[in-house]
Order: sequence, then structure tokens, then C-alpha cells
Amino acid sequence: PYAESEKVAVQEKTKSRRFARGEKKPAGEKLDEKELKKEKHRLEREKKELKEKREREKKEQKEREKKELE
Repeated sequence: PYAESEKVAVQEKTKSRRFARGEKKPAGEKLDEKELKKEKHRLEREKKELKEKREREKKEQKEREKKELE
């Protein structure tokens, strides 16, 4: 019975250590993660730029309509 409880304790320690440090990944996966992060950042930037462009165009359209009414 003592050996059983000791095994459980050792397993718990290894689990907590592994999660505390973060799981180690092969070099290839790290590069992929870096590329994915860059791609995500680029897409977010593009999305923001498109949103700003749409807002600008909407504002310009409203100004044109306002001038036409005057």
C-alpha cells in the first residue's frame, strides 16, 4: 500500500512540474507557432485597416449626400 501512494505522489509532482514550465515542444512546432502568431497579427491589422477604410468611405458618402441636399 505504501508503494501505491508513493507512485501517485510522484505522478502528481511530475504533472505539476510539466504544466508549470509549459510543455516542451519540438523546434519545428515553435517556429510554426511564431509564424501563426505573425499571421494572426497581420490579419488583425488588415481587419482594422479595412474597418477604418469603410468608416472613412461611409463618412465621405454622408458628406457628399449632405452637399447634394444643400
